[in-house]
Amino acid sequence: HERQSHRRHADVVKESKELWSQLRLKTNTEEQTKPLMEKMMELLFNTETTVSEIALQHDASRTVQAAIQFADTEQRRKLCKALSPQLPEISKVQYAYFCVL
Repeated sequence: HERQSHRRHADVVKESKELWSQLRLKTNTEEQTKPLMEKMMELLFNTETTVSEIALQHDASRTVQAAIQFADTEQRRKLCKALSPQLPEISKVQYAYFCVL
């Protein structure tokens, strides 16, 4: 964990992974998922780190995948627009390509 904390966007990754662990619960209702997704979107888009940079990391790409999975239509459009410039690169990375699928 110490090595990861030296990354430029370690805080974003840590917080998004915490949200991911809550989002992926099968027992969540739509009312529970919506505020979690709002926090996730705020976290992904209100930083100097781009969504595609997060998607390219092996330990953080799952948070972007969850954001795509649980997003509403407008949030999904915003995510896709943010990822689209980097799609060729994302599709070649072992973990990140799941964001493209």
